[in-house]
Amino acid sequence: MLRASTGELVWTFQTVHHDLWDYDVPMQPILFTLEREGRAVPAVAVGTKSGHIFVLNRETGVPLFSVEEHPVPQTTVPGEETSPTQPFPIALPVFGLRQLTPEDAWGLTPADIRTAREAIASVHWEGLFTPIGLKPTGNVPSVLGGFDWGGAEL
Repeated sequence: MLRASTGELVWTFQTVHHDLWDYDVPMQPILFTLEREGRAVPAVAVGTKSGHIFVLNRETGVPLFSVEEHPVPQTTVPGEETSPTQPFPIALPVFGLRQLTPEDAWGLTPADIRTAREAIASVHWEGLFTPIGLKPTGNVPSVLGGFDWGGAEL
């Protein structure tokens, strides 16, 4: 957050560390007032392409709903370093595709479905934040994400 009058950096918050997946914040932030314990708290909410929603105090950048760092899959590419953890909001809903299994395949014909299932079964995928590697890798929920450029409303 920058102070508009001076350009001074007030606070920062990373929604994804070392973003190999293009899981950044695609939408404009939503500014609102959150009622907390009888007090009006100035808040900002952002949705990410990973489908996460982060709600922060817009004056301090402190999360207003719990955020935990969880271990995530690590790269197998020599020389590449990935973050050992990523931030996950705990008490808020998650949007977008959350899994990648052959049973999720879709097609117009049985042959299409079989081909799609074989393709899905052949890719490496360990869940959200699986880094692209040396063999075909699934990217779910993808760069089109849980949230995209269209934004959200309260």
